[in-house]
Amino acid sequence: MGYIKRFLLPVLGAILLTVTVATPAFAQAENKTSQVRFASWVEIPDGVLPGGTYVFQVSGSRSGPHTVRIYDQVSGILVATRKTVPQFRNNFPPQPNIVFEEHREPNPPSVTTWFHLGSRMGEGFEIGRAH
Repeated sequence: MGYIKRFLLPVLGAILLTVTVATPAFAQAENKTSQVRFASWVEIPDGVLPGGTYVFQVSGSRSGPHTVRIYDQVSGILVATRKTVPQFRNNFPPQPNIVFEEHREPNPPSVTTWFHLGSRMGEGFEIGRAH
């Protein structure tokens, strides 16, 4: 019985602690929400966003269609819902990352891809197609 108390209980405690600590980390990895600030107007499919701070959030499942909801960060109002296609890259971005397609003046740059924090997978917007 002494063997069980001295060896088995600490091992079981360590396993339980590992599972408890790992669960929030896994949940954060699945959190596909980013706060993004634009200094000036940007184009998204079928619209434009004035300069400001927005929250980009993925809805849908891994196997289902990808949809990004864009909320005004100040008011919390949903300003756009757009279908996206998965985009992949080789490295992990150190922070949420937006890829733009530049246009000639006076047209604003187009948001082409949004990469989530700590993920190689991003959400590709298709500018010019109705969604």
